[in-house]
Amino acid sequence: MLKLYHPWYTIPMLSFQKFGVSRSKKPTLVLLHGWGGQWKSWFPIIEGLKAHFALIVPDLPGFGATPLEQVMTLDAYAHEVEVLLSVFKLKRVTLIGHSFGGAVAMKIAAQRPEVVERLILVDASGIRPQRSLLNQAWIAAVKAGNALFSLPGLEHVHAKLRKTLYSVGPFKESDYAALNDPRMKQTFEQIITEDISDDAVRITCPTTLVWGDQDKDAPLWMGERLRALIPNAELVVFEGVGHFSYLEQSDRFISLVLERVS
Repeated sequence: MLKLYHPWYTIPMLSFQKFGVSRSKKPTLVLLHGWGGQWKSWFPIIEGLKAHFALIVPDLPGFGATPLEQVMTLDAYAHEVEVLLSVFKLKRVTLIGHSFGGAVAMKIAAQRPEVVERLILVDASGIRPQRSLLNQAWIAAVKAGNALFSLPGLEHVHAKLRKTLYSVGPFKESDYAALNDPRMKQTFEQIITEDISDDAVRITCPTTLVWGDQDKDAPLWMGERLRALIPNAELVVFEGVGHFSYLEQSDRFISLVLERVS
């Protein structure tokens, strides 16, 4: 596992893995994993692509070997990846992002169009459905409880309240409920509440959206919405698979990448 450091050598950057051929001879692909994943989440895809491309596969902050140093937003995650690209002096790359990693990739493509040559987004997050009144009320209650019971002397009450709230209601069995680190919980809140539509319309590079038609975490209508928002986008639907379409039909996904990246 390799790790880079910021120029002043005190704040660790992303841990990452490198695979494949020389960057001077072949295009560079940067693979961004989803929430709860790490570089190993891409292993079958790495095996299928490393003979054809230079691959850089980081662990995003809070996952794998990269620690979470502070509460993060999508912009903060995008910045960390942009620093990684600048350290490697990469002028043009293809970004491939799954789920949350897809949202990070869209941020980068919108903010740094001169760097991103192509996007491949797999069951990407970032499009928010309209919440029901019940969900809105529950989220408001959770946020209010977090603020109130974080006051000095009430930490033990906060822990008990959180356990109760997250054992029932909309957060039950969610990624949020499984988190223990308060910074990760706040990061999740930041990520899950941001809608990336305004960034999507600013993306100018060719974009391929890969979606499992049985995806329940990021339903197909989100892919259709992104296809409408991103000016130069195509939507490829993988039938009979869910949120991890790139793994469930890995051979098809590898072929798709080989066809579109040259």
